[in-house]
Amino acid sequence: MEKMHLLLTRADGSSESPSAHGPALAAAALQDLAEAGVVRLEESRDPAQARVIVVAGGTAGHPVLDALLPAVDKAANTPLHKLVAAGTPKARKAVEAHLTEQGLLRREKSLLSTTHLPASTTARHEIRERLAAVLTGGAEATEADELLLAALGELNLAPTLLAGAGREQGRRELVRGIAAKTQSNPYAVALGASVRSLSGALSAAALPSAEDAAREEHERAAEAEVPEHRASTQDPHGSSPRTA
Repeated sequence: MEKMHLLLTRADGSSESPSAHGPALAAAALQDLAEAGVVRLEESRDPAQARVIVVAGGTAGHPVLDALLPAVDKAANTPLHKLVAAGTPKARKAVEAHLTEQGLLRREKSLLSTTHLPASTTARHEIRERLAAVLTGGAEATEADELLLAALGELNLAPTLLAGAGREQGRRELVRGIAAKTQSNPYAVALGASVRSLSGALSAAALPSAEDAAREEHERAAEAEVPEHRASTQDPHGSSPRTA
């Protein structure tokens, strides 16, 4: 989770993808919880549709994961893709608090809000270098690497954030390489489905509704009739229409 947050957070504290940041952290949190033995995915032909099963109680031994356990318990038996799409568990506050304690983020307060900014560019740079090495064959991919790569691929950030790998392989090969390394990871697949769903919803919201289109057409027709009406009220000899 921490690496996902650092990877998607810019130097000014803003997100590379505000709408997908929550789902990306949720996918990473669920993957970390599975690695910790707290949850597992049921057997399913489509892993992204598999239900998340809570298999252990107590604590996970990690402060962020422990903070998420109540939310995970409530979400038990929910399909993975639904949890990721909803950004559940909501991990951002706990992740930011933990990274701030570690000195990787710094808290900047204003009158209306508090922003958590990277303390330096080092951690993010190291993550990007690691992922570039995975793509170019310099390192073996872990499940965490696969999910990070999936986030960059689905959000179209890989050509920018993994520029070194992109120059070496070319944009098309970069995209293919990410797909090859992430297609069997259920958390990566669920995140991809969530990102595409969000993109579709945003595109649909940007299009005018049928009602709006009809209203605009009616207004254009009414505006077109105004000059004709004015012309019909003119005096045959060209004088201005009489007023009451």
